[in-house]
Amino acid sequence: MWPWALGGIVIGVLVVVSVVVVATVNDGDESLGLVTTTSRAVLSPAQSERSRQAVDAERAHIDAINAAKFDRSTYEVISDRDLALLARSPDAAKGRKLVIHGVVTQFDSGTGATQFRAGVAGAQQDAWYDYDINVVIAGASPPVVANVVKDDLVTIYVEVAGAYRYDTTLGGSMTVPRFTANIVDVTGTTG
Repeated sequence: MWPWALGGIVIGVLVVVSVVVVATVNDGDESLGLVTTTSRAVLSPAQSERSRQAVDAERAHIDAINAAKFDRSTYEVISDRDLALLARSPDAAKGRKLVIHGVVTQFDSGTGATQFRAGVAGAQQDAWYDYDINVVIAGASPPVVANVVKDDLVTIYVEVAGAYRYDTTLGGSMTVPRFTANIVDVTGTTG
């Protein structure tokens, strides 16, 4: 009788181990009829309030950053010389908010609907051909650049995005500063 009892216990243990292994391997596999549950921590009212306040503070911070993008007073006026230095190393100035002036040199199917090439300077120039720093400007959203066309003279409120490399029509490539435009004022035209 003793060997049969031991055999029954061994079989019982094997069945339990098999069910545990199947449940572990197929965790949540409803096709096997196995259902798993997950437990969630219940926050106290004080913890809930702190969590809500943290989320609200983060939202307010993001809203303030977005509002500042459209506040002209938050942009730095830059000299022609400082802009020329920035153009040599645009990655070092990522995130800087600047006011630049220029002429749109290309805005077509080659650049896309929200990006254009421009010759720029830190200050407004007397002649359009004096805007001699070649850059790429990407609109922060399509409406920002909707009223801009080639040969427009512009004042642009930008954030430095870094260096940008593009292929030229002659088969070479160019690396230029890239800016994200948050505000574009068309101030005239060369034509």
